[in-house]
Amino acid sequence: PARKHALTAHWDYDHRFNKTYRLAINVDGRLLSSVDNVEYADYYDLSKGTNTIHYPTYTMWKVSAVQQFGSFFTLSVDNVLNYRPEYHYLNTPLTDGANFMVGAAINL
Repeated sequence: PARKHALTAHWDYDHRFNKTYRLAINVDGRLLSSVDNVEYADYYDLSKGTNTIHYPTYTMWKVSAVQQFGSFFTLSVDNVLNYRPEYHYLNTPLTDGANFMVGAAINL
């Protein structure tokens, strides 16, 4: 169901400390208000009627960081807070926790 109120936030930090080291941090957040929704008690037997279900207010945050060493190598971490949903449902983020990445580039 649609939430009456929602707030999104985004923050970026990017700084080159010297010629060989750069750090970038990204933060994305979302706040959704509570909602009451009428749902069928049994979707296979509609004669069982409906129930009112209360979905509480919640927030979700994603933090990622990228470090660059020299002009060739990068180290990245996505989902720094290591969020893992307890169960997967319709709008649950598909993640198994923090994701570490190492990269190399050749600039021609």
